[in-house]
Amino acid sequence: MISQPNTTFTSCSHVVSSNIGGSLALLDTKSDRYFSLNGTGATVWELLETPRTLPDLCSEIGKKYQLSPEECRDDIAEILTALHHEGLIEGERHAAHN
Repeated sequence: MISQPNTTFTSCSHVVSSNIGGSLALLDTKSDRYFSLNGTGATVWELLETPRTLPDLCSEIGKKYQLSPEECRDDIAEILTALHHEGLIEGERHAAHN
């Protein structure tokens, strides 16, 4: 699901975040677990405040770090996979348009 270009991801409403000393602290209020993100992970999280697809994220991250979307695709997919596995983001797959 993560690598599908027609899947839209967004942060879960039960997760709150705060910048702390250059890192982004996340609190999952359902599980009372804390997570910490920095660098690209923090940027991805901030972008997920609004629904985004993997290609959208790759484009935005590429612009910020002066990379082509293809250069950062695997790293972003890995971040999304980890966030999804922990229940911090939701993904909704949409029908492909022809």
